[in-house]
Amino acid sequence: HLEGDKILKGFAAELTSVFQNEIIGRIGGDEFIVYLKTMKKDNLIDKIDYLLTQVTSQYQIMPFSISIGIVNYNGQDTYEEFFHKADMAMYKAKSMCDQKYYFYENHMVLFFLILHII
Repeated sequence: HLEGDKILKGFAAELTSVFQNEIIGRIGGDEFIVYLKTMKKDNLIDKIDYLLTQVTSQYQIMPFSISIGIVNYNGQDTYEEFFHKADMAMYKAKSMCDQKYYFYENHMVLFFLILHII
């Protein structure tokens, strides 16, 4: 548990560093959420790739994986529906061994992160 806590704290620090001007929250033991008001897809992918590289290179103390689901808010979904879409996208990314993130839709406002400690 101590090693996992180190990874979670490091991940949170990197997440805050990469997404400095965004709304970030921890919604569970190993789940984080980031609300992006506006960001181009290419810029988001660059930030995610940088985040993944930073975290995986710094914390090799134990095996872990990071899966990211990205979803666009359509202005009509309830929070529960929106969260469910992000969760589905995250699990899709988790099921794809070579891909760490998955876009639920083409445009995004929120992305949901989950860090799994194996």
